[in-house]
Amino acid sequence: MKYYREKEKYMMFLNGTLRIDRLVEEDRGNYIVTVYNDKGQLQVKKSLNLSFQEIVSKPEIKWICSQKLIKVTCEVNQKNKPALHLLQSKTRLLANEPKYANGIWKIEYQPKNTILTAKFQCEVKNDVSKKTDDQEIICSGPLDSVLIGSIAGGAVVFIIFLALLIYCIRKKRAERYEEQNN
Repeated sequence: MKYYREKEKYMMFLNGTLRIDRLVEEDRGNYIVTVYNDKGQLQVKKSLNLSFQEIVSKPEIKWICSQKLIKVTCEVNQKNKPALHLLQSKTRLLANEPKYANGIWKIEYQPKNTILTAKFQCEVKNDVSKKTDDQEIICSGPLDSVLIGSIAGGAVVFIIFLALLIYCIRKKRAERYEEQNN
């Protein structure tokens, strides 16, 4: 049994198992393991590539509503490429090829047909962990002309009412002021 770097950090057992204690990111790399029998003959020589997978971050669903259309984006802050999926109503896979920019992996989806309300789920996972984000997105469509006319008409009536109220109050004060002066 040979030890490299720190004594007792690397241990190889008789059954061929290699154990690395107190594994840290600096231990990443290629390892060559050679096993000899008691006569000094080479039994096994294996090359191993040790790599790490980080625990995935919680994804975030963002959306933009415009003219009865939804554009949904799922983002996750992650170094290594995760498996990133965007689903609608937990069943239909909407997008599956993530893009990487500025430390963020993201996928985007914009349906071709009109959707005003939908439930979306973003799932990010790797061999170590899995996290999801669920959002119900409600987009109100553009205001129709009847609603806009009603709001504008109501505002005009309110302003006229306010003007009449102020006029009446000032007229009443003027009458009282004339009565007090006479």
